[in-house]
Amino acid sequence: MSAAAAAAALARQDANKLSVSELKKKFQEKNIDCSKCIEKSDLIALYVRTIGKEKHMPDIKNRPKRPKPTPTTRSPVYSSYSNNNNNNNSSSRRTYTSGTEGSSLPKPTWQNAVMLFIFIMYVYKNYFEEQGSDFGGDVEYDGKGSVAYAKGDVVEITTHDQFRAALQQHKDDTGLPVVVDFFSHSCGPCRMIAPFYKKLAKQMKGQAVFLKIDVNRNYETSRACFVNAMPTFQFYLNGKKRHEFSGANQRGLQQATEQLAVEAKEKGVYVDMEVTEQALIDFYKEVDESKLESVKTIAAKYQSKTAKLMRMLKKKYDNKAPEAIPRTGDTPHARVNKEHQNPGADDAGNGGRSTTTDGNDDNNVYGEIDPSTGQVIFDITALPAMMLEDELARRREEREGDDMYFQDISVIKPMEKIVIIGGGPAGLSAAVYAARAGLEPLVIAPSFGGQLLGKGVDVENYPGVVGYDATGRGIITIMRRQANFFKTRMVPESIIKVKSMKDAAGEFELVLNDTKSTIVKAKSIIIATGASSRWLGVPGEYDLRGGGVSSCATCDGFLFRDRPVVVIGGGDTAMEDALVLARTSSKVTIIHRRDTFRASKILAKRVFAHDKIEIKWNTVVKSFDSKVHKESGKTVLTNVRVETVVDDLKTEESISCEGAFVAIGHDPNTKFLEGHLKMNEAGYLITDHESTQTSVDGVFAAGDVADHIYRQAVTSAGSGAMSALDAERYLSMNGVVA
Repeated sequence: MSAAAAAAALARQDANKLSVSELKKKFQEKNIDCSKCIEKSDLIALYVRTIGKEKHMPDIKNRPKRPKPTPTTRSPVYSSYSNNNNNNNSSSRRTYTSGTEGSSLPKPTWQNAVMLFIFIMYVYKNYFEEQGSDFGGDVEYDGKGSVAYAKGDVVEITTHDQFRAALQQHKDDTGLPVVVDFFSHSCGPCRMIAPFYKKLAKQMKGQAVFLKIDVNRNYETSRACFVNAMPTFQFYLNGKKRHEFSGANQRGLQQATEQLAVEAKEKGVYVDMEVTEQALIDFYKEVDESKLESVKTIAAKYQSKTAKLMRMLKKKYDNKAPEAIPRTGDTPHARVNKEHQNPGADDAGNGGRSTTTDGNDDNNVYGEIDPSTGQVIFDITALPAMMLEDELARRREEREGDDMYFQDISVIKPMEKIVIIGGGPAGLSAAVYAARAGLEPLVIAPSFGGQLLGKGVDVENYPGVVGYDATGRGIITIMRRQANFFKTRMVPESIIKVKSMKDAAGEFELVLNDTKSTIVKAKSIIIATGASSRWLGVPGEYDLRGGGVSSCATCDGFLFRDRPVVVIGGGDTAMEDALVLARTSSKVTIIHRRDTFRASKILAKRVFAHDKIEIKWNTVVKSFDSKVHKESGKTVLTNVRVETVVDDLKTEESISCEGAFVAIGHDPNTKFLEGHLKMNEAGYLITDHESTQTSVDGVFAAGDVADHIYRQAVTSAGSGAMSALDAERYLSMNGVVA
């Protein structure tokens, strides 16, 4: 390994041990500008190029060189064993050589080569390979003639010119609807819906076009499309935006896409279709013979604009149009057509399929015929390219994304021993304990997760988790993997109501939020539904959600790059949000109703030290003001009206901003349990002081749903373990054998 490569490896190892704030502090000490670094991976790369290089290169270059061995003359083959007892040990060894004088290296062997290869791969994997999961597109946009949509691929758009070209292509040529997913790698809901988005693209290949835009990488397009929250899905037909919504709503995404696909089909879809010169001649002979002289020109002009030509002719000639046929010739569309119609066709014209001796075509076997036996010898190289690509795509879908841990509702048993509602640290910790006790737990929780999953900043206070995994998503992923290892079943649904909270048989009945309102029966239940963001409830707040008002700085913060924003709150969440936003926004104003923060000292200290952050003490929000944007027609935030009280003196002012992030705490997700379990005034479940038992035998509570004091990931995980132990004891006492 070269000195530069070794220094880079050591520097990356050092950087991975540091938090975002610690890295930025080191850059400040060295007067290095890190304002363009958006995520931790950017900071690590900058550290390797600057500080790390200075730190490690001198050490590596100044290492003492290994002394060269003294040249000795050796036998061309090997020396014999010496019988002279006066000879030293080195001369009494049998020494194999290659006949070269002075050589001290061992003879190369395949074992040495394998060990060297493993070492190189280890170094690359741990120090050079980019960390983080890729949930972007399957392919990048490769020009206006791109046909990736016909294969069901999700296409990533990296520039605004590409975005306009893609819309123009499907407006003029195919007539297909275009679905666009605006996402960010630091957005938890974006990560969770990504596998579903790719599956939907495969299901609807040839019916719709699926694009993805990373708002960090392609900021121009996200700003031009007025994206103010993530994930945001926009739907286009014939170049015009028809629909838009924000959030990881799988059902809404599928319904909107299918509805637009039906509408597009009614208007005319021409995937890989063309109108030939002969078709135009036949058409104009019937409707307008004066155009026959222009047929050649029209055919050439609209060769790759089939949809536009058909719309124009239908409008002009009372819904009449020429016949469109599959494209031919050596064009990208024609090649896709050929593969779909005759996969793997070879020069012999047998489509790459084996042909039996009697001339019959065998559609299921690929390879050559053994003349001696008449049997077909399978050959993977004879498989059609399209078939291989489809199989690879299917296997990727099985591997990628956190959906790999979730299963269909068909895994639900007629009677469950234990059902865990919630998939955060409390629910997953309970699942691990219950599974190891042989209770075969069923976890019911939405795949896009809760508040911890949305944390893109470092989670530095969870024991035993450091480096790349020290984020909300990293911790949840590890927990899901562990629960899955012990055969926990996870269903990506939610419970909408309780049908029966313990009947005469001691059983519970829960109703799922699926299309059939499936009933889940259980002998015991663990409630671990956590808490959701609390809102202010002031005028303009609800109407501007997705228009500038948000509760997730990690998800939506980058959309307000180089623009002023405000954060409302004074706890740890507000401090974390302010620090995240300060990386990209021009100014961050924290609005807090008291004169001191409730946040931890270390977070508050970082906020006080940041030159981009201003604090408004003793201040409350009265309303959010907005205006209608002229270009987009969307209602967007313009300023926040606040009231400050100092020594009984009230003053009002308007703070100009384009983004407002509400971080004033959380409310427990217990509404579906009202009337069934005892709660306090704030809605938190009341448990026995000595256990996690609720007011109903067999129902246990874990995590933030019953904890209004600590509300930490580690305390939630601990209470999850306690609830599983309590549930195991309850089931044993009631004769339920694991």
